[in-house]
Formats: sequence, C-alpha cells, structure tokens
Amino acid sequence: MWFTKSQEEVLKEFHVDPAQGLSPEEVSSHLEKYGPNKLKGKPKKSLIAMFFAQMKDMLIYVLLGAALITLLIGEYTDSIIILLVVFLNATIGVVQEYKAGKAIEALQKMTTPKCLVRRNGKVIEINSEEL
Repeated sequence: MWFTKSQEEVLKEFHVDPAQGLSPEEVSSHLEKYGPNKLKGKPKKSLIAMFFAQMKDMLIYVLLGAALITLLIGEYTDSIIILLVVFLNATIGVVQEYKAGKAIEALQKMTTPKCLVRRNGKVIEINSEEL
C-alpha cells in the first residue's frame, strides 16, 4: 500500500523526479495503467428494489396480515383500504429515498476534493481523481 511507504520509495517506484513532477505523457500513462484516484461507490438501487425495501418493516407486515384477515372474513373494502395505505406508504418512501439520493449526488459533485501537484516543474491544483 502506498500510504505505508516513504515519499522517497513512492517517487522511486513511479520513476518521478521530485523537482519536475510528472509530464503530461506520464500522467496519461499512469491514469491508463492505474485508473482514476476514485473510490467505487455502491451500485444504485432500482426503483423496484427501493419499493420492496420499503416493505421490510414490521408495521408493514402487521398491515399486510390485517389485510389478509379482513379479506378472509369478507371485508373487501377494508382489505383494499389497508393495501392502498401500504402501497401509498411504500411509494412515499421511494420518492423520499430517491430525492435524498439525488441530493447526496449533487453535494458530492459540488465538493470535489482538490490537491496540489508538481507537473513539469510547476505546482498546480487538480481534482483529486486526477492524482
């Protein structure tokens, strides 16, 4: 791991002159070889997966049980109302979770970490993904 090595060891391993830094060719070569300096995020959940995740709650199980019991005793109107409440609850939960995810994505785009690097002998600021 890079963080366990000294600065000199890392510079030597990457064949970098500390006074000059990397050239544009070396930067593109390293980017191609090692990829961007970015953590992989969790895969996004589909809307259907979010919907079914809303159903994993004890209160929902109780309501579904109540809907089944009212259906078995012939109270069809009550069953339909209970199922509509469960569906509406899950739909509202999905909408809120989706909006929260979009807000987090927007915040992450606004707060791109920067770093100072030496390229061709000049110190410049770049996005940390390009490091």
